[in-house]
Amino acid sequence: VVAAKPQAVSSVKPKVFNIPALIYHKTPDNFEEQLIVLRDRGYTTINMSELNSIIRGNITAPSKPVAITFDDGFSDQLRAFELLKKYNMKATFYIITGGELSNWCIGADRKNLPCGDQYMNWGEIKSLQNSGLIEIGSHTLDHLSLPNQSLAVQRDQIIRSKKILEEKLGTTITSFAYPYGRLNDTVANIVKEAGYTNAVGTVENSVMSLDLIYNLPRLRSTLKLP
Repeated sequence: VVAAKPQAVSSVKPKVFNIPALIYHKTPDNFEEQLIVLRDRGYTTINMSELNSIIRGNITAPSKPVAITFDDGFSDQLRAFELLKKYNMKATFYIITGGELSNWCIGADRKNLPCGDQYMNWGEIKSLQNSGLIEIGSHTLDHLSLPNQSLAVQRDQIIRSKKILEEKLGTTITSFAYPYGRLNDTVANIVKEAGYTNAVGTVENSVMSLDLIYNLPRLRSTLKLP
């Protein structure tokens, strides 16, 4: 009997990138100043699908790439959109679609108008997408802390929000943001199985790799970038 040869263990480590991804919610008062800083320091803005392709080795990173991201889809973010257009910069906006578990108080399908913040409507979201500068990603139906929900609710929040966005916008949605940055292995696996290629949390870092593709870190301060 010939003994089976032991399988060689790969020593190849995933490639690591230092690419800042910036997180915003409401439009900062100094957002234009921040965009000017990015421009003057030689950064090239990319969306999260492009960042995903860089990490996976499908495209080459531009010089000094940076990803700008906005969570939630507040109508206030239209101010940021106008500035992004002014400076011809890309960004990714993660949209809450809205649903019954949040009492229709939040998101693009918000119906309970006396409660909650103001959110962009579908026409405004389409205008972002049609600009050619903005990628739309999913931020679930109801912005629940996913690890605290049942498996059925987790799946519904992750999968149905993707389908709604795709139906409303006529495009494939591949980027996802975890509400509150909260996740566990089960949640991350559902995100992957749903067909998203990447997902972001709220860990403060700029180190990107394939190992982190379903929990990519983000930074909160543009002005601290080199």
